[in-house]
Amino acid sequence: MGLKKLLVVAFAFVSVAAFAVTGASDSARRKALARGLYGRIQFVNAMEDYKVRFVTHGFEDLKVRYVLGDAKKPGQWKIVQFDGDFRVRIVDTPVEDLRIRIVEDGFEGPAN
Repeated sequence: MGLKKLLVVAFAFVSVAAFAVTGASDSARRKALARGLYGRIQFVNAMEDYKVRFVTHGFEDLKVRYVLGDAKKPGQWKIVQFDGDFRVRIVDTPVEDLRIRIVEDGFEGPAN
């Protein structure tokens, strides 16, 4: 597990634990996860780190832009076949960890 992935997983764990203690909403948990989901993304059918569902305007937790170079901030995804920072499975039922919307250049990042 790479250092970046380890840090994001640790952040997500601490965030989820803090939200569980304080009773924060599911929306706040999703926003915390969305802030750390960027980098080399590998789509998989099983053994995923996150389940995502693609949605239309207004219902997303994270706006994603596919990039060819380095993905250096939340919402930037470089799609890879092997050795991704995160493994993501696409689902079509509401059992997702995050709702994703694909956007154009410059509009990526956690939704408001």
